[in-house]
Amino acid sequence: MLFKTAFLLLFSLFFSTLSAQTDPPKAPEEKTFEMFDLQKTPTFPGGESAMMQYLAANIKYPALARENGIQGTVALTFIVGKDGSVTDVKIIKDIGGGCGKESVRVVEAMPKWTPGQANGQPVKVRYTMPIRFKFEDDSPPPLPDNTLEPVTRDGMWELVSEAAQRTYNSKTPITRNSPYSFNNLNDKKLLMILEMAFEIKLADGDRKDFETMGPLSDYFYKAQFAPQFFTEAGFGGKSAKILTHRADFDANADGLGKIGSLIVPKGIRVVLFSKKGFKGKKLEINAKEAEIEIPDLSSIQSTKGKIKNGGKDVHWGVNTQSAKIILPIDFPDGY
Repeated sequence: MLFKTAFLLLFSLFFSTLSAQTDPPKAPEEKTFEMFDLQKTPTFPGGESAMMQYLAANIKYPALARENGIQGTVALTFIVGKDGSVTDVKIIKDIGGGCGKESVRVVEAMPKWTPGQANGQPVKVRYTMPIRFKFEDDSPPPLPDNTLEPVTRDGMWELVSEAAQRTYNSKTPITRNSPYSFNNLNDKKLLMILEMAFEIKLADGDRKDFETMGPLSDYFYKAQFAPQFFTEAGFGGKSAKILTHRADFDANADGLGKIGSLIVPKGIRVVLFSKKGFKGKKLEINAKEAEIEIPDLSSIQSTKGKIKNGGKDVHWGVNTQSAKIILPIDFPDGY
């Protein structure tokens, strides 16, 4: 129920943003961009590690939360302005005990960021930040957390159908057999909302293959457990979970442009290739026995030296050109 409430709040935020972008405004308004729309994402001064240090140094674990053993993830959304200022901080998921209020206090006090850019110009950007509260010692520092509790198959369908009902503003009930078409503007809106809410990036082919609402919901259920790719080492930068192969791992096609680090869940294999179309040198990451986290992909090498390809070094943190995702046979029933 907590996740459902958070999702519906997140849905409302995304939908209001999308509506503002597609419906003619009554008065001129400055566009607020989403993270996937940008050429350059906004960054905290000093980068991801500096932001983690800032949060750890400034957030105080609320006494009420500590006394009642409250742990978990608070999720906030806020605007990073064209000048880098942080405004409009809102809670989209709270765990109680004062954790949400404390997170807002510290985020509102952040120094100015380096603003995001679109078309070479600084722009307003809506940013979502999860902050984890967890007891680790006598003085537990909250840390950024890129995970949310997984949703069950039935729970995912409930979220998708409710989101579709609101998107279409339809009086007709949404069923698993209700038609879906990527050529329909409202269907595109719904898909974008789901991608943003669950940090999942579909391939172009995936977007066009759905014909009914049921398979769409099942895809997002499975994609919760997909490998997660990050553009920077240390699980920083832009990130997305990817469920299907990427023959062209490019920012303007089916990928993120580069991979700095990644997390491969148990039971899944990822094969990276140095050339497009699954060609060239390959690196297999097999999480058959347990989840594998690689905080710095550039450190993965065949020996202590870099993998050679015709005399030219292959730097996996920069030169991954395509990727295959191999799922377990019983997926998703085993999850």
